[in-house]
Amino acid sequence: FLEKKGFLEVDIPVIFPSKSLLYGGIPISGQIINGYLCAVMTPFIRRWLVIGRKFNLSKVYFIGKCFRDEEVDQDHYPVFENLAIGVLGKNYRFLMSLIQEMVSNILKTVESKSIGDWRCIPYSQLAPKTDFSKIKVNDEAALKEYSELTSILVEPTFVTELPVQLFGPARKITQQTKERAELFINGIEIGNISTFLTDAKELSRWYQEQNVDLNRYIIEKEHLESVSILNGEVITTGAIGLSRLYMILLGLETIKETVAFPYFGR
Repeated sequence: FLEKKGFLEVDIPVIFPSKSLLYGGIPISGQIINGYLCAVMTPFIRRWLVIGRKFNLSKVYFIGKCFRDEEVDQDHYPVFENLAIGVLGKNYRFLMSLIQEMVSNILKTVESKSIGDWRCIPYSQLAPKTDFSKIKVNDEAALKEYSELTSILVEPTFVTELPVQLFGPARKITQQTKERAELFINGIEIGNISTFLTDAKELSRWYQEQNVDLNRYIIEKEHLESVSILNGEVITTGAIGLSRLYMILLGLETIKETVAFPYFGR
C-alpha cells in the first residue's frame, strides 16, 4: 500500500549498545534494557528524510520490532511490531488521511467486521478540566486525565490539536495547541502523528519548561542544534502499533495473542 503511494522502505537500527546514543548526529530516545538502548523509531525516520532531501527522497517507512520494559496487560507487551512513517513537505493531516486509508484497506484484506465510522476530534472537545495555562510539560495529572478521556473512544478516532504541554514537541497551531494527533480504536491508542517542531526558539523553550540543562544533557543539545539542518522545512512522522491494530482487527482479547511464541513468565 505504502509503496504504491510513493513511499520507500528504509532500514533503521532498533537495538544497539546504550553508549551509542547518537546516530548521524540525530539524538535518539528510548529505554535502556540490560545495557542496550531500545530506540524510538521516528527520529531515525526524520534522519532519513534529512539525508534524502538531496535525492528528492520525501516519503519513507520502516516496519520492525519494538522493545519496551513494561508489564503485560491487554494492550502492552515487551515486544511488539511497529510501523514508522515519515514525509517531507506535508503536515500531520496528510498522514492522518493516509493512515485512515491504509487501515481501511487492511480491513478489506482480513475481511474484518466494521470498526465504526472514522472521526476527528480536537482534544478540547473531550472537555478536559485541566487548566493548561498553569501546568508544565507532561504534567502527570494532565496525562492521567488524557488517558481517561480517550479510553472511551470506541470508534476509530483521531484526537487532534493536542495541548502544547502533552507529549513531545510539535509545530504549534495556536499558542495553546500543536500539530499532533493520536489514533484510538476501542479505547486503545494505536498510533501518533506529529509535525516535527523545526523552530529552534520554540524547541529550546520546550526543553526549558522541562528544566533540561542543555550544558549537561548533550543529546538534547544536539537535538536542538540539528533543527538548523531542516531550514524550517515541514517534516511529519508517525508511528503505528501494528500489534495493537492486529489485535483489534482480528478480534483478539489481548496483544499477547499476536505473538507466535509469547512469554508467559512474570
